[in-house]
Amino acid sequence: MRDTLGLDVQRTAATFRYFGGMADKFQSTVVPVEPGFLDHVVPEPLGVIGQIVPWNFPVMFVSWKLGPALAAGNPGPGRR
Repeated sequence: MRDTLGLDVQRTAATFRYFGGMADKFQSTVVPVEPGFLDHVVPEPLGVIGQIVPWNFPVMFVSWKLGPALAAGNPGPGRR
């Protein structure tokens, strides 16, 4: 219980706070390549994600995958 309250929950909140701050910063970019060519990157959500989570600190490990996926526009559970 001490590890859950002291580590798992606090680090989960920090992870969601970090990736929540990134959500409005994704943008299209032009990557420099050889002269005469243009490489344009447009971020697009991939869709529903899946993950395998270990038994120790499960909430924190879920946030490591779910935070960036939601920030990038991928749907949450049960949404298509």
